[in-house]
Formats: sequence, structure tokens, C-alpha cells
Amino acid sequence: ESGGDVWDRVSDWWASLFREFARHRYDNYVIVTHGLTMRCICMYYFKWTVEEFNLVLNPDNCEFWTLNKMESRNYRLGDSATMRG
Repeated sequence: ESGGDVWDRVSDWWASLFREFARHRYDNYVIVTHGLTMRCICMYYFKWTVEEFNLVLNPDNCEFWTLNKMESRNYRLGDSATMRG
């Protein structure tokens, strides 16, 4: 399945998820998903270009990524994601 297929299939869910994030109702969220979907979620939130998306490697099996909330109430990708090159 391509990144575009994943994007199209779950983009409505992401929109509702990020609306929920914007409400700041909960301190933590746990999303269990596949690596390509994890990358697409990050692309959606961080507004990565396709080139930036392609620099990030899929996580290994059972690997987890964190989005850390900053004082600005925005999130940053934790150090667990691996970049190409």
C-alpha cells in the first residue's frame, strides 16, 4: 500500500483526531498503528513535504514514536524517529 493510499483512507480520521488534540482535553494519547501510517500522521501534523516524508524511515516492529507537547501547546517529534542519510 502506498503512502497516498494510506493518506486517502484515513485522512478524515486524522482531521477529527487533530481537532481533539486542539481541544487539549487529555494529556496523553496512544495510537497503535503501522509504520507507514505513523509517518503519514506526522506528515499531516508537521506539514511535511513529500521530500521530507521520504527522509523518515518506517519504524521497526514494535517501535514507538512520541510527540512531545511543548510549552506552546504544539508537538514535536521525539528523538526515536530515524532519518535517511
